[in-house]
Amino acid sequence: VLFGLIALMIALVGVFLGTHLIGGRLFANVWALNVNLGELTYQEAAAALQNRWSTSMQIQLRDGDRIWAASPSQFGLSLDAAATVEAARGVGMAGMPFGYSVMPVVTMDLLTTQNFFLDLTEQTKVLPYNAGFEWQGDTLVGKPGTDGRFLDVAATIASLNTNLSLVGATGVFNLVMTEMP
Repeated sequence: VLFGLIALMIALVGVFLGTHLIGGRLFANVWALNVNLGELTYQEAAAALQNRWSTSMQIQLRDGDRIWAASPSQFGLSLDAAATVEAARGVGMAGMPFGYSVMPVVTMDLLTTQNFFLDLTEQTKVLPYNAGFEWQGDTLVGKPGTDGRFLDVAATIASLNTNLSLVGATGVFNLVMTEMP
């Protein structure tokens, strides 16, 4: 009886592995872009990732507490869904039982990205202000000066290029700003 139970367990594991490997399905609990790719075929997984990327993905561009949002295609990012699915396939059974998140494979079109950030410079700039005075009712009150902030396009593009997969996975990117006293 014990030998029969062991043989049955080995057969069940063999059928499970065979259906996934031969059937071209990803193993359970593998994720990318917050999409569960487990039990999907490679084509279904690539379509699900591409759908998520093109329809509902938004990247938050941050400068401290100021936030702008844009779709990845607006500033030149595109997903290589096939390469991302290959990375998920390479995970194998590592996702069982707790899950495994795969970083997306993202590429950047430099010209589109540069044009996007050049257009964004006017929205992101903060002009410096020297200390001064203002009237508040009948009282003259001192107003402190503030530093200016300007978008550094070249450094921002370099930072984005270095962190493409992370930006794609988290949906957040911190802009590189230059301060002007």
